[in-house]
Amino acid sequence: LLERFEGSSAQKQLSFIDLCGRVADRRSVQALTTCLSKDDETVAKVLEAFSRICDSRVYDSAKAFLGHPNIQVRHSAISALTSLGHPDTARDMEQCLQDASSLVRESALKVAAYLGFPECIDSILNCCDSPDARIRRTAIEHLPCLDDPRIVPQLEKALASESTAIRSAAAGALGEIEPQWARPLLRQALQDNDVWVRYFALRSQAQIPYGPDTHAVLAALANGDPAMQVRIAAVEAMKLESITAITDASASPDDDLAIAALAALGRTGHPDAIPVLARAVNSPQERKAIEAIRALGNTGLERAVAGLRRIALGRNPLLADAAIAALGRLPFAESVAVLLDALETPGKRPASIAALISQGDSAVPFLARRLQDLSLDVRLAVLEALIGLRSQGATGLLESALADPEPAVRHAALSALAHNRHVGRQIRDAVGGEGDA
Repeated sequence: LLERFEGSSAQKQLSFIDLCGRVADRRSVQALTTCLSKDDETVAKVLEAFSRICDSRVYDSAKAFLGHPNIQVRHSAISALTSLGHPDTARDMEQCLQDASSLVRESALKVAAYLGFPECIDSILNCCDSPDARIRRTAIEHLPCLDDPRIVPQLEKALASESTAIRSAAAGALGEIEPQWARPLLRQALQDNDVWVRYFALRSQAQIPYGPDTHAVLAALANGDPAMQVRIAAVEAMKLESITAITDASASPDDDLAIAALAALGRTGHPDAIPVLARAVNSPQERKAIEAIRALGNTGLERAVAGLRRIALGRNPLLADAAIAALGRLPFAESVAVLLDALETPGKRPASIAALISQGDSAVPFLARRLQDLSLDVRLAVLEALIGLRSQGATGLLESALADPEPAVRHAALSALAHNRHVGRQIRDAVGGEGDA
């Protein structure tokens, strides 16, 4: 790879850089370092590769790009520094937090906060009061990364800021701190006059449990907030306790809100969601129907299979693919039966095979009971799914297929076992000679 690197075109060099990062061999560091004087795209690619190779020799080179004007280059440099684990990182980031360049300070802030250096906590907290608005916002956003009792008072202070950007940053950070500290601050943020503060507060609220008082606030925002993105975020934040409000929102004339509600119904995993979603799959609006199909699969309930069977075996390819994928998330015998029926249609085989693989080992006992009764083409498709499962149970079923009366099945099983055998297991001799296949 390194021999072909020199003298290749710029586009090929980008591919080589990416490959070097994937291989993650330290022998490529010297060749990659020579590219750090090239264009921004190449530099960013090299720094991304450094983050995978994790060689301490590139530490100084990566640190030199913390103040680069190109944001992609800066992000790649930050990624490299956070992955290297260099012993000087804490000391150097503390120094960079005092740098004259706001870009260097912002980048150092991200590295120091992400790694949670105790030596840098005071400087990070001081950045919350920086005259530079971007530094203040970045510091607020990264406060949850720190383990310090001053974080909650600092977020409370930020929520009282005159700057909507700072209040929004604080609202977005609340979902990443302990729920008992976040709840009172979220109640305040959910009543903010600015649409984006309310929006980010709702995104945080979605990450923590809530009680009846918060349910009432979410329902009110979902029903009557003047900003549609806030209404959608309110629905997305709702949990099982709010299933009635979610159901009401699913009947909204606004498609985006209704679709968000359908997805939320699926996440509740409640039996009462099934009839609502089963009706929605018949919607003449394809987006709404597809979301309802996905939601049925996300319920994790066996009752959802009946509502997906007709669609999975139907003639609309988009809806059928969505239903087949949803069945892959429902690990029940009835789901496997529908997927086996779908395998009879050549155009549905790729999606059905992927769905069987998604089911994992739970599908193997059902497949074992049905395998010998399936048509030749379907048996071959099942073997393809078993290759993707890569489990002990799948290997056992592949071995049993070596005794299949059809030479094509025996040949496919033998090939699959060669590709996917488990170490220490002996492959059973196939029935018939090699020439039969």
